[in-house]
Amino acid sequence: RHMPNVQMFYAVKCNSDKLLLHTLVDLGVGFDVASKVEISTVRELEVHPDKMIFANPVKEINHITFAEGEGIRKMTFDNEDELKKISVFHPNAQLVLRILVDDSKSKLPFGSKFGCPKENLPGVFALAKTLGLKIIGVSFHVGSECESPSAYSDAIILAREVFELAKDFGFNMNLLDIGGGFPGHDSAESEENFIQIANAVNSQLEFSFQDYPELEVIAEPGRFFATSCGTLVTNVIGRKVIKSNDSDQVMHYFINSNLYGVFNNIVFDKATPVFELLKPAKEDEPLFKSVIFGQTCDSMDKVADGVLLPELVCGNWLIIRNHGAYTIAAASRFNGFELEDVNYVFTF
Repeated sequence: RHMPNVQMFYAVKCNSDKLLLHTLVDLGVGFDVASKVEISTVRELEVHPDKMIFANPVKEINHITFAEGEGIRKMTFDNEDELKKISVFHPNAQLVLRILVDDSKSKLPFGSKFGCPKENLPGVFALAKTLGLKIIGVSFHVGSECESPSAYSDAIILAREVFELAKDFGFNMNLLDIGGGFPGHDSAESEENFIQIANAVNSQLEFSFQDYPELEVIAEPGRFFATSCGTLVTNVIGRKVIKSNDSDQVMHYFINSNLYGVFNNIVFDKATPVFELLKPAKEDEPLFKSVIFGQTCDSMDKVADGVLLPELVCGNWLIIRNHGAYTIAAASRFNGFELEDVNYVFTF
């Protein structure tokens, strides 16, 4: 709605829940895949290969050949060695060059790992021409959870420069992939921030690519679709009251989730979960400094520290809303604890 000229390709790595993917298919969304498993997951939904982009700049050879066998042609790259690999194992690929952009305004930058520096661009284009490969476009990523509209604008400006450079090597590109990094829908502030980003993208595209009427623009949002679709409900399985000499006490609670499971986003995404009680406390109920631990045997398995909560007992339930992005997708069964059951509630 806010970016009508941009086609959405959902980042499957964010949350690969089958019902979520089915819903996105019904909405006409495409898919950003990064591995054989993700390709298979999406293909099982009978998604046409043209609605998929293999958006992993550095790929294993057997993943490249698998993508070719599945009919997937669009794939990203960011270096000359990857071009040599692709020329052997998928020479008919439609290549999208991922460029290095300023991602310093994001919560989680990617530039230290991915993106072709400006200085390397001529060599990349020259080699692609020598190898007879087809580069159809440019992609970039401003970093995860980027709240800066100007980061997208600046990246689009740089992308336009790369389009012009490509012409010098005989590549007439027609695809721009503006990546992800968009905020999830978890508050009025995030909604407003997304609108600001969308406005900046629309304006800059119109200005920088006004002479490219056939330009195809895609994006790879993950959190934007997945954040608000997941609510975690976890149970207090134990507690310990820590008393101090000044008569204060700190409550230690243990829950049946953990840092290695669906709270891994605390480590990887710098997330700060907000805990609510399933059964709200009374307004005059005293609050205590509380520490919340996961149920594993690792002392590092701490999901919250210093939060103020009313006194809880075993069996109380806690709710964490907006927990659908990069949570269960990266969870493990460390220490033998199974992942949470998933239940579906339709709110529309």
